[in-house]
Amino acid sequence: MEAPYQNKLIHEKSPYLLQHAHNPVDWQAWGDDAFARAVAEDKPVLLSIGYSTCHWCHVMADESFSDPTVAEIMNRAFVNIKLDREERPDIDHIYISAVSVLNGSAGWPLNAFLTPAGRPFYGGTYFPPVGRTGGVGQHLSAGGGPEKSAAEGNDAELIKEAVEALAEHYEKSYGGFSRAPKFPMPPTLVFLLAAARLGRLNIIDPRASRTAREMARQTLKSMADGGIVDHLGGGFHRYSTDERWHLPHFEKMLYDNAQLAAVYLDAQELVAESWPAETARHILDYMKRDLMRPGGGFYSAEDADSYPDQDGSGHKREGAFYGWRLAAVQALLPGQEADILAFYYDLRPEGNVRQDPLGEFQGINVLYHGRTLAETATRFNLSEEAVGKILEHGRDVMLEARIRRPRPHLDDKILTAWNGLAISALSKGFMRFGRIDDLDAARDTAAFIHDHLYDPVVGGLKRRWRDGESGIDGLAEDYIYLIQGLLDLYQAGFDSRHLAWALDLAGQFYRRFYDEKEGVCFTVSADHDPHLFFRPVDDTDNVLPSVTSTAALVFQRLARLTEDDGYGRLVERLLDNARHGLTRRPGAAPLMLAALAGHLTGHARIVIYGAPEDPSVHELIAAARSGADRDILLIDSPATIDRLEPKILDVLSYVSVDDRPTAYVCADGTCHPPVGDPEALRRLLP
Repeated sequence: MEAPYQNKLIHEKSPYLLQHAHNPVDWQAWGDDAFARAVAEDKPVLLSIGYSTCHWCHVMADESFSDPTVAEIMNRAFVNIKLDREERPDIDHIYISAVSVLNGSAGWPLNAFLTPAGRPFYGGTYFPPVGRTGGVGQHLSAGGGPEKSAAEGNDAELIKEAVEALAEHYEKSYGGFSRAPKFPMPPTLVFLLAAARLGRLNIIDPRASRTAREMARQTLKSMADGGIVDHLGGGFHRYSTDERWHLPHFEKMLYDNAQLAAVYLDAQELVAESWPAETARHILDYMKRDLMRPGGGFYSAEDADSYPDQDGSGHKREGAFYGWRLAAVQALLPGQEADILAFYYDLRPEGNVRQDPLGEFQGINVLYHGRTLAETATRFNLSEEAVGKILEHGRDVMLEARIRRPRPHLDDKILTAWNGLAISALSKGFMRFGRIDDLDAARDTAAFIHDHLYDPVVGGLKRRWRDGESGIDGLAEDYIYLIQGLLDLYQAGFDSRHLAWALDLAGQFYRRFYDEKEGVCFTVSADHDPHLFFRPVDDTDNVLPSVTSTAALVFQRLARLTEDDGYGRLVERLLDNARHGLTRRPGAAPLMLAALAGHLTGHARIVIYGAPEDPSVHELIAAARSGADRDILLIDSPATIDRLEPKILDVLSYVSVDDRPTAYVCADGTCHPPVGDPEALRRLLP
């Protein structure tokens, strides 16, 4: 006779859920069946949330969920639900907020105890189910909307004050905004770069602009030099456990790397050195080599843990794939070459990890720039060029040797939202480096999402694809990150199909997630999930940009491309709702501050007529983008007009009568006569 319930996770697609499919716990997936059972049996729900590359989730799985005694208690007392936070960030957002209200803090693995109706009454990392009542839902609902704005005031002053507020928390020795642990925070860096640009335009106080530029520069440089970067294979690890960015938590996430590639590319405009572009290029190379699915689409993450032994035996250890013993380097490289790498990367016989309280890295070196190229050249009496070539060769040899090690676990689910971020990064990479494989990867990824995660009939997105199957209705972040990616892809390749799709998705986003009355962006549509006990608003930028901030930036771009007043009004409403909260907590939504910065710069609508492969058109595009990140509408044929109408207003007026490449600029309420000369175009731009 079949047991009353069994572990059902073997039927799921999530790599995280499948990791728990053979626990003695009778895990259920989130959904109607689990909650119906809780109601029928009058049992509380134990909701356990994590993700497949979460180190402490693995620890808890080994210590608790694999223990038959613990499992027996859980099975008898609860209906147990396992949830992948990367598949369902909407649910994770609600319950991590609830546990934070109850306990003052929360993290992953997250274990929340719920009523059969899904309302949390207790939670933490691992606690017994002691009942505790309270108005958690009311508290979260009250905090889920925007803070109403005071008068608009002076946005330039608000941005200056935000820079000053961030400077108060700035860690001056190595950059970043905390001692330890240190997380790369791309939204904050995006804002600082935007503030630095405002100084060049004399829009904000030049001292604030210089402060913003230096905080962004030092943070990005320290990160690029530190062990948080994989100096052999490229890409960033999750975060640094120490203040020097040296010892990372070794998991690699697609969303971190996609955002950081874009930030380093943006930083190149403000830094007259080569390292920002080099760092971005190495990130993109890592993404394409290790995370990209053949034919398009990017996997989600690589684990921190792997087997330390060549044959994959023993127990997994964090960072085993990435660390090096000095003797192993010396065995791979000839004498002076090994000495040069050891000097430059500070490789030591005893290991170079200073803060190792558990003794996990004794004798292990984590590569970082311990010395500069100039210092290394002086030490070995060589030219910097010669040292650079030796370092490059040594890295190639070490990378080739590392490939033979057991690799960390790959989370091979494909998430629409994170792939939208990847499309943005690759598109910006193509515009910077001109490498066709970057553009091809972005195009292939967009095509994969269109073919496997999009329903053209109803216009809806799915969130997750894995093992040949798509699932989970798209969340607000899936729509808005993908729209952003498609806009960047359009700017890279000027394929009007990408712009048309972005415009269609923008309409879907407006109807599904935007509340016109309140002026807020919800994370889920109104009919998304009946088990959510309130509908959250996402307006705080964290390691991932908030839906609200991204929407402000995206619709700001659409307003400039299309001259559609509806987009402009939506942006104004989002900015107006945000201003009061930004005055009180500027660090909570740095991307909204970046949108405010864009609001201050004014805008020019630039339409270029001509074929994208025409060299004269390329010259006009380069002139239009000189010194600024400007969106361009390219009209190359009547078919483009047909595809975009009626979404692009008055586009017929931009067709050249003599069929020569021509640029049309409207700025500050004035439309200028058409020009065909790049220098004349530069003079028209604000």
